[in-house]
Amino acid sequence: MPDITDLIEQARKSVEAGQPATAEVFYQIIGRDTKLLKSGVERVAHGEACVFFAVLALKKNRLGEAGDWYREALDADPACAEYRIDMAMRVYLPIGMLDSARIEAKRAAQLEPGNVRAWRAIAGIEHEA
Repeated sequence: MPDITDLIEQARKSVEAGQPATAEVFYQIIGRDTKLLKSGVERVAHGEACVFFAVLALKKNRLGEAGDWYREALDADPACAEYRIDMAMRVYLPIGMLDSARIEAKRAAQLEPGNVRAWRAIAGIEHEA
């Protein structure tokens, strides 16, 4: 099995270079090799891979699929405020699940009280409500 940190680095470089197909291959390997979530690095790597696939689903307007990927990312890395914010704003809010969006945004703000995106998400959700 290749070193997970090398795979993450290659996946990120592929994204930055505008090579999503190459990044997808790396993230598929990461997702497969980190299913058991043994270490902190594997948890973060698995969460990042899941978010990559959530974004792909969002580009195809597949909100349910994106929500599934975000939930798996949060299972891997529950302390990641950014995953919660993205799920709230990019999945829950567009499908009208205001209570779920509010819960995730508030959890993000609790995890990272200084996270401006979390507070903006809360404000946006309250505005929609």
